[in-house]
Amino acid sequence: MVAVSVTGYNHIKNESILGFSVNGASGPNLSPYGGGSKFNCCVNLPVHWKPGLKATVTWEYGSGPNHTPPPPQSATVDIPEYTPEDMGTLQVHFYPNHKIKVVSTMYGLGHPWHPLPKEDWAPWELDEAVVRNWEWYVEKKQIKRPSGKQ
Repeated sequence: MVAVSVTGYNHIKNESILGFSVNGASGPNLSPYGGGSKFNCCVNLPVHWKPGLKATVTWEYGSGPNHTPPPPQSATVDIPEYTPEDMGTLQVHFYPNHKIKVVSTMYGLGHPWHPLPKEDWAPWELDEAVVRNWEWYVEKKQIKRPSGKQ
């Protein structure tokens, strides 16, 4: 097992995430359309991914003036495949209608090798400056993409 940090991305326009945990490890609070810049320690993951690997996430929405938040939520979701070369921070992505996705990756949103499909990134977008710098770096260092991903 390897201890990795926990972060979150809130893809919800009008709700904050007051707090969340993954398998008991707490994550940072997230403002609407916020996240990816704060990290908490730690959740344990196996070095080698195995089919059926899951994470249980619990979370609460924030409240505000004239706003009653939805009740606390909990969901158990699959952790998609990763390799020892590309595993990293455990990212929890919060979407409208109490949907979540969890990935372990060393790449932040905006990086061309981030494992989530681009349609799941909004409001974040591919950062063209990161793409140019990364392509130059990959060519210079002759880096191969982990896991044979495209």
